[in-house]
Amino acid sequence: MQLKEILASEDFILLDGSISNPGKSLSWEIYSSTNYSYLDTERLEQEMPGLEEFREILLNPNVFTISEIAKEIEGYEKTLNAKIKKFSSNSIPKNRKRRTKQKNRNKEPRRLIHELQQTVYKTRLLAEAKAKLIKTGPEFDLLLDMVKLIEKEIELKKDPGYIRGERDYDKSENSDTDERLVAKILYFSLFSNKSPCLLAADKDFRNMLGVVPRLIGSDSFLPYNQKFRQKLIENPFRLYFKKAGNIGYEIKINSREMNYDRFFEIRNVSRGKSYSIGFQILDMWKQMCKSPLYNPVGLKNMGLEEPSSDKNHEQSPVLAQTPTHLS
Repeated sequence: MQLKEILASEDFILLDGSISNPGKSLSWEIYSSTNYSYLDTERLEQEMPGLEEFREILLNPNVFTISEIAKEIEGYEKTLNAKIKKFSSNSIPKNRKRRTKQKNRNKEPRRLIHELQQTVYKTRLLAEAKAKLIKTGPEFDLLLDMVKLIEKEIELKKDPGYIRGERDYDKSENSDTDERLVAKILYFSLFSNKSPCLLAADKDFRNMLGVVPRLIGSDSFLPYNQKFRQKLIENPFRLYFKKAGNIGYEIKINSREMNYDRFFEIRNVSRGKSYSIGFQILDMWKQMCKSPLYNPVGLKNMGLEEPSSDKNHEQSPVLAQTPTHLS
């Protein structure tokens, strides 16, 4: 599927930086350089199309991003600004001949990195503006807590460099940007009238959006998560995954087609740990049901009123309806 088809057919699109990797592939090379002449002009030229593509997509009125993506671009911008300042002070030999030679050698990388600096600056401003246009309520924090809890235990995010042995530490947990994007997608599927979709090229999203909704939508949490399951059918989210070689996108996940687990279970932990996580998720769904936005009729009218503090109260509706798998 081509990008223009997605932009024309979707109402609400969230954009992840992985579609162009703004700065991630080049920032260390720039950081480790001490002079304009040490910069690889070919690498600088290769960086521009990805940034421009990201910015051009984000200029569409139905495309948005989140503040964490803008902060990642800002980090890249700060690296560029600091190095350009350093390059300027390091690049002026005292000898006139050497100064002329150096100036000629620096001309092209200097032009390219300053051009890159301006593009990054414009991209960051646009990302910040687009992030401010999407608002969420306290229900988002509950969804984010669920996503983080599941991801932490199953380790759905992967660091390819660490797996390949290129570094001795795992960078996948350095940021919660992916978790926030996943929680945002779930939030807008639940609480908006527009089916949200995510454009990405990071395989972690295939894992997270394929696993997290299936688990938190488990039969074990009914009836608290019933609206969640209904909305993911009525107002489904989609994951569009960018194909290798820049040849378009394909739909990897459509929540309308999702099958939920009958029982909540995390297989790579002990049964006791899995039950403990299940109870935490169950408690979050109960908290969600107290939100008028999620549950306008209230817990009492659902027959799910919280137990009273009366010591003579023998059995509450909540305890009576706690899923047997988690009791």
